[in-house]
Amino acid sequence: MDKHKGIEKLNKLISDSNEGEQKLIGKVIECILELDGAELNSSFLENLISDYLFVSKKLEIATNEVDYLKEFDALTMVYDHKKFKDRLQYEMARKNRYGYHLSVIYIDVEGINEINNIFGYKAGDKVVHDIGHIIKGLLREVDLVAKWLGDDYIVLLPETDLGGCLLIAERLKDLIHKYRYKDTGMVSASFGVTEYEKDDDEKKLIQKAKEYQYESSTFGVESLSHH
Repeated sequence: MDKHKGIEKLNKLISDSNEGEQKLIGKVIECILELDGAELNSSFLENLISDYLFVSKKLEIATNEVDYLKEFDALTMVYDHKKFKDRLQYEMARKNRYGYHLSVIYIDVEGINEINNIFGYKAGDKVVHDIGHIIKGLLREVDLVAKWLGDDYIVLLPETDLGGCLLIAERLKDLIHKYRYKDTGMVSASFGVTEYEKDDDEKKLIQKAKEYQYESSTFGVESLSHH
C-alpha cells in the first residue's frame, strides 16, 4: 500500500466518524504526509489504520460512558432531575393511553443540616448517599428514583396504585429508620405519596407529592401523608 492509498483509506473513514474521531484521523494523515517516500511499508500503514480503529473504538466507549453518567447525580448515583422528568412524561403518556396506575413518592431526608453542622459535610453526604442506595435496593427495575431538590428524593412507580405505593413508602420508611449510618446514628425521613389523576399534569403531580410530604413533616418525622 502506498502513502496516497493509505491516506485515501483514512479519508473514507472520516465520513463515518464523529468530530473527535475526525481530528484523530487528521493527525494520522498529517503524520503520513510528513514521512519521506511515496512508498511506505504496507504493514506499517495497515497497523497505523488498525491502531486508529482501536483507539476510536475506545473513544466511542468512553464517550458513551460519559453520556450515561450525565444522567446521574454525582453524589448518590441515582438519576438526576432531567432524567426523572423525561421518564415521567413517558409514563404519563402510557398511563393516558392504556389506563394503568401511576404513583409518586416524595421523600425528604430530615436533619441533614444538623448532621453537617455536628459531624461535617462528609458525614451528611454519606447519609444522603446511603439513603439513595437503600431506595434503589427496594425498587423494581421498572421503577425510577431521582435526586430532587436539596436532600430530597422522588420515586416514580409505574403500574402501581395508591395502595401499592403506600406499602412501598412504608417499607422505605422502616428501612431508612432502621439503617445504622456511620458516625451519625439513626436518620429519619418524611414521605408524601400520591397517584396520578386524569386532571394532573407533570407539575401538579409532583407538587401534590411535595405538599403531602410537607404535611407529613408537620406531624413529626417518620410520618407519611398521601392522597
